[in-house]
Amino acid sequence: MTIKAIDNEWMVDVRPQGRNGPRVRRKFKTKSEAQQYERWVIATQNNKEWLGKDKKDPRTLEELIEAWSKFYGQSLKSGDKLRATFLRICAEMGNPRASDLTKATFTKYRPLASMPE
Repeated sequence: MTIKAIDNEWMVDVRPQGRNGPRVRRKFKTKSEAQQYERWVIATQNNKEWLGKDKKDPRTLEELIEAWSKFYGQSLKSGDKLRATFLRICAEMGNPRASDLTKATFTKYRPLASMPE
């Protein structure tokens, strides 16, 4: 792990997985950029970001609401009321998986929430 000045540029030369691992070398115009890159390479050596395998949360929205209620909501004065409201909203949305929730999901729900029962 070294950063050297070579020909008015800064060379990062690092082996993030040890001496038997791959060697990463790159030049930068400033020393601070080189230091940031070196830290980034070391920090992300085991992420395998290139695989694109995002772990999705398999729990449903109702399960998350129950967990929230158990660990945080019970300490609130209006925790039971909030839990009931969240569960009603969850039922109206069709109890989706938590990983499937998006802005669009809430946008579709919003007109339903404003309609009188």
